Amino acid sequence: PAYPGRPVMGFHLTKLFSPTAKLADLVRALETTDETKRREAFNQDLGEPYTPRGGQLTDEILDACRRDYAARPISRERTVMGVDVNKLLNVVIRGPVEKESGARPLRFAAEVDSFEELGNLVRRFNVGRVVVDALPETRKAREFQAAFQPGRVWLAYYVTQKTGLKKTEPAVWDIDNGVVNLDRTRMLDATFARFYEQVNTLPANASAIRDYYAQLKAPVRAVERSANGQPVAQYVESGPDHFAHAENYCTAASMDIPIKQAGTWGR
Repeated sequence: PAYPGRPVMGFHLTKLFSPTAKLADLVRALETTDETKRREAFNQDLGEPYTPRGGQLTDEILDACRRDYAARPISRERTVMGVDVNKLLNVVIRGPVEKESGARPLRFAAEVDSFEELGNLVRRFNVGRVVVDALPETRKAREFQAAFQPGRVWLAYYVTQKTGLKKTEPAVWDIDNGVVNLDRTRMLDATFARFYEQVNTLPANASAIRDYYAQLKAPVRAVERSANGQPVAQYVESGPDHFAHAENYCTAASMDIPIKQAGTWGR
């Protein structure tokens, strides 16, 4: 006992005390590269505090994702698209999950000049869902959204996760406005985990895609102290990072939309 002699005793129980707990699931949760899931495993499964890790993608990590294929449209394949908006539009298109490997191949990654060209890509690559940065060109993004049937194009906003909320979803879908609100840190955790785990594969010539490697490596996961002294993780840009956010929006586009949020749109 930490305090022998006290009339009230407390006990630290973890899921390891439960006869129904699946040990393999616990181990996988503790070893995951997704920082959000790893924190939840420490907090909820072990009942222990967790200090987030820092880090960033590297050339070695990205090179390990390269496979022997070329980025191109595949006949009758349904894809997903993420678009980061700046002076140009950074676009990432990924294919569906491959049954044997569980990977999502990269079909397109480049800058395009206009929303008109973006619409051509949607049709050329048979894109089933697009998540596009709502800022700073909200009017143009809305016009682009209106050119397609409801539920195909979603406008994305980054929001800050509120302190004290547990199990907050990284993406919340607002069907009335065609908007998805994304927790920036949690979504980037999920996106980068797909590279660490080689779920997001890359074509053989990926390193030659202009600015792609450099912009994926730009966000650095840093751990700082909040006002109450708790460790808080956030991504700090070390340079232009438009492709990183295009991949992030593409991850959102690939997610299942909960029926309770999506109504008939997400089915």
